[in-house]
Amino acid sequence: MEGHVRKRGEKWYYSFEASSVDGKRKRIERVGGRTKKEAEAALRKALQAYNNAGLHFEPSEISTSDYMDYWFKNYVLLNCRHNTQQAYDVIIRVHTKPQLGIYKLRSLTPAILQEFINGKFITGLSRHSLINIISVLNGAFDYAVYPAQFIEDNPIRYVKLPRYEHTKGEIDRRVIPDDEFDQILEHFPADTPYYIPIMIGYHTGCRISEVMGLTWEDIDLDKVSLA
Repeated sequence: MEGHVRKRGEKWYYSFEASSVDGKRKRIERVGGRTKKEAEAALRKALQAYNNAGLHFEPSEISTSDYMDYWFKNYVLLNCRHNTQQAYDVIIRVHTKPQLGIYKLRSLTPAILQEFINGKFITGLSRHSLINIISVLNGAFDYAVYPAQFIEDNPIRYVKLPRYEHTKGEIDRRVIPDDEFDQILEHFPADTPYYIPIMIGYHTGCRISEVMGLTWEDIDLDKVSLA
């Protein structure tokens, strides 16, 4: 689709032909600015918005980070329960965006996603947490295929969950004694950003990912508890 610019009086206008309505051709014309250059720039922007059906981004260029925000706003907030929304939000913020957000959505491959899941497995993330991450990505990418039609296939479908060789009872766990914990706090005193996460993890037993995913909504100061 092409457009044109022209000067009328002291202003420059841009115009382009839109789709026919009831068999009648329709042309859209708007003020583009005071110079030809401004009008041409406004034309390019208007054509992009029109061709993308009002989207504020080019679907083929959208990053995974921006797409996850789009999916959360247009699907999760409208179709999921509040608790599910919170759980998905944590997975997106803590796990998905930091490592996958920089990739273009269309450039994600099963190999990239398999490496991502394997990395989470190596860090000690539980099988349950990995299943939840894969589930969220599967839902998001299915939506990207249809109805969004941003990509042609869902790459997470080809990713395999790593095998867990050990049960919880077989893993060697050790409780940190008080003197060792005091030594840790010497390196991360109260005026460092790590102090509060360390204290929460030590006194609650939460995993690192769970601690980093906490928000003020999860904290009940009256009951002195975490949701």
